[in-house]
Amino acid sequence: MYMINKDFYPTPQSLVHKMTANIENVKTILEPSAGKGDLVNHFLDRNIYRPINIDVIEIEEDLRTILNEKGFNVIHDDFLSFHSEKPYDLILANFPFSDGDSHMLKAIQLQEKYGGKIIALCNAETIRNPYSQQRKLLEYKLNEYEAVVEYLQNEFTNAERETNVEVALITLTVPEKKTKSVFIDHLKETEQETYSEYKHNQIVENNPISQLISRYNFEAKVGMTLISEYEKIKPLLSSSIKDTYPIIELSVKGDENDNRLNFIQSLRNKYWRLFITGEQIRGRYTSNVVEGLQKRLEDLDKKDFTKYNLLALQDELNKTISGDIDDTIISLFDKLSCQFSYNKSDYEKNVHMFNGWKTNKSWKINKKVIIPVNGYSSYSWKKDDLEYRYVTGQLNDIIKSLKYLDNNTELYDCSSLIESVKDDVLKHKNIELPYLTVSFYKKGTCHIVFTDTKLLDKLNIFGSQKKGWLPPSYGKAEYKDMTNVDKEIVDEFQGEEEYSKVLLEKDYYLEKKQFLMLN
Repeated sequence: MYMINKDFYPTPQSLVHKMTANIENVKTILEPSAGKGDLVNHFLDRNIYRPINIDVIEIEEDLRTILNEKGFNVIHDDFLSFHSEKPYDLILANFPFSDGDSHMLKAIQLQEKYGGKIIALCNAETIRNPYSQQRKLLEYKLNEYEAVVEYLQNEFTNAERETNVEVALITLTVPEKKTKSVFIDHLKETEQETYSEYKHNQIVENNPISQLISRYNFEAKVGMTLISEYEKIKPLLSSSIKDTYPIIELSVKGDENDNRLNFIQSLRNKYWRLFITGEQIRGRYTSNVVEGLQKRLEDLDKKDFTKYNLLALQDELNKTISGDIDDTIISLFDKLSCQFSYNKSDYEKNVHMFNGWKTNKSWKINKKVIIPVNGYSSYSWKKDDLEYRYVTGQLNDIIKSLKYLDNNTELYDCSSLIESVKDDVLKHKNIELPYLTVSFYKKGTCHIVFTDTKLLDKLNIFGSQKKGWLPPSYGKAEYKDMTNVDKEIVDEFQGEEEYSKVLLEKDYYLEKKQFLMLN
């Protein structure tokens, strides 16, 4: 057998184990110079537990007979003339010592189609001495894919067929190429004039809503064209000449037995969800509004993702935003002033005679308040233990309420900031937010300090009036003209001097306004 093929050197078991030691998570393997199958024999036992699709190639007819008898899938004879569109996770080879450069380049060429790994043996001289153009090309490719080359001496001195040839063990990975879609590129070309006209006539340059609508329209065009093209070529993909059942089946997830309808429904859902969770909503509205919109997703995706429908939703939100903000502020007022007091029953009896925590007066929001986080593990203190969604939701509502009172319509969402300063959270550092600084403690609390005391006073007045804790004469009568009962309440709330300041700046502290979060 060895006389027939001068390049046939069966791989020693010690080298087989070395080459296959770290192979994991492969589904398809090609052995292009299989010989008797010494390399791929290693995977036969594995196939019992985790099936691996193995193809082999062998140029010698007698060796192909052996491989077939062992049950291997022999798919070709000469590797150098082999062509296939099948992707292989791994090409595992002991290449012919006399022609290793050609075989190695062929293996790289195959993996460059879809990406994949190569573990191969070559004559070391092939790598050490790049005297020909072909070997120089191989050298370039090995450098391009950052191949690891390990030179091994005496590996075949005690092998089934002995030789003193030094070998090179080459390991490399060809990454999957991120190629552009010819299908999408063609659609972009055909739609170019439409997009140019759209950009030219945009009402607001770089408007995120307009950009989202544009993305939706293009994805809808791509998806519907793909479904249409599939229906046209489906007869070519049938499993047999007589059978119309396709080899490739396109199925869009959904409740209806209609790919087009399912696709549009799913795409609408995707973009309504993007809109609701995007800055235009989360950055402007309270958590109550966002949660309410998320519950309405099933109804929203019945409507197309158009400018008209977005404006209709915007108009609906604008009509309810003042009431929502009022409710949110009252809820926050309860939470920050009394909810975390020690004894709620005392608070309910007389709000003016009870103080809770040191920094939480039960009838007024102090400059510093403490809220529970309820997001840390009781066993450890790690940054990943913090339930950021809960914390950022609370902080966002506080900031948006203050922005409302400050007549500030800028978008803001503290989620990304809190996420970016996890290390500072661990160190209990103050985190600067609009109107606030916050810090977290491992006992499970968040300490909030209001940095704008004038705006805090306005929040307290707003909340106290809504709760009915301040007399009807508050802000209307001079202190000297109030009844003794009203004076007593004002004294407990802020005192005569601070009340006089409120009267001097009624437009700030007591203004009535129509406030639209979207415009």
